[in-house]
Amino acid sequence: HASYDNILKDLETTVMEPNIEKVVDALYAGFPALKAKYRSNKTLKSSLADVDLYITVARSLAHNDTIAPQDTLQANVDSLLSDVANEGALLDFNLFGPHKNIDFSQFTPRGHYLDSPLLTSYFKAMMWLGRIDFWLTNPDTTTYSKAEIKRLTYDALLLNELLQTTKSNDLLNENDKIISFLVGKTDNLTPNQLTQFEIDQKLTSLSLIEDSVYYTHWSSKLDTAVAFEQQIMSDMASAGTKSPVSYRLMGQRFIIDSYVFSKLTY
Repeated sequence: HASYDNILKDLETTVMEPNIEKVVDALYAGFPALKAKYRSNKTLKSSLADVDLYITVARSLAHNDTIAPQDTLQANVDSLLSDVANEGALLDFNLFGPHKNIDFSQFTPRGHYLDSPLLTSYFKAMMWLGRIDFWLTNPDTTTYSKAEIKRLTYDALLLNELLQTTKSNDLLNENDKIISFLVGKTDNLTPNQLTQFEIDQKLTSLSLIEDSVYYTHWSSKLDTAVAFEQQIMSDMASAGTKSPVSYRLMGQRFIIDSYVFSKLTY
């Protein structure tokens, strides 16, 4: 236990934490160009604000600071940072349009993450990147509407595009390889998988998502892809229902989220 914890702490301090800082800094720096590219597209107005909120909170947590947003309202950033700081239990939060249950107690640092402010900030940033997701399918149609799922789809596609244009994905891949080796593979749709799926489905423009025939085909392919199935029950999914296809930058792990991670870090 002690040797594992020391190895993990060393890797996080020397490799993974610096990588996360570089990623969130690059995404934040690259957002204005993404916003300028899609500024005239009214369909993407809400999703651009969503992506800005997601990035700004992630960067604020990584740097233990309150970063100014570039599109969304400062109040939205402040509200989320306050909830993270309060580390409260499950809250019904209006995030990226639809309401979502978020367990902010998951952001409570533990174990060696209390050893330094750097590791505490890293832990909270990683929890944000690993817990906050974007649903691309909706098994339970009473949870999200089709319009809400489309908005989350745009969120994921814009965020994924920003990862590619800022060349940040290589750093996430480096962290992912380390975590996968230590504790297991991710249990959700990854940026690499979404990029390949876009290529396979010939998504040459985000405007195709507005085409009903194309979007029906897109959703069906996502919903039936075995490789994208989640094994961990989503915060919002009820028992017995199929889990959604969920996009995350740093995916949840079956071992981490279910049992072992809590044992290793205490």
